[in-house]
Amino acid sequence: MGGIDKIKTRWSLAVMKKDKWVKPYKRIAYMLTILLSFFLYQWPEHTASKFWFSHEDRILREKLHIDVISVDSARSELFSWTDRVGNQEVNGETVETPIQLKLAPAYDGGNIRAEAANNANIVTSIGPNEIIVFLDETSIDNNGVRWFKVKTSQGHVGWISSNIVQQI
Repeated sequence: MGGIDKIKTRWSLAVMKKDKWVKPYKRIAYMLTILLSFFLYQWPEHTASKFWFSHEDRILREKLHIDVISVDSARSELFSWTDRVGNQEVNGETVETPIQLKLAPAYDGGNIRAEAANNANIVTSIGPNEIIVFLDETSIDNNGVRWFKVKTSQGHVGWISSNIVQQI
């Protein structure tokens, strides 16, 4: 028997007998799988991630016959879709209806800022039941946070993080 055959035989016997050393190796295999997934999706620019994604894309297209769009295409589709939310068609014309937002249930208050950044000056604050109107303008800061330009019922205009609001 060759070296690989010995390992295969030893492993299959260990699995059948449920040896003590099999359980720790299974745990290590699970942890490595989770860490590999985290690594690939956390750093998509890395060479290993690009290699993985190219093979994943090839398998999806060739073996499973599934068309895959790029991440950039998906993002642009999502953003164009969210920009169209709130528009209605009446007699063949697009009529904009204001999109109303309020704080997500997890938040007791939120700050509306002068610019789309966490360190920008606070224009005003809103409470949990206060309704604000989306002004059809978005921005993404350096941290990847999406900001909405909004107007309060008192007429204050500023930016609020999309992470803390929800559409009514």
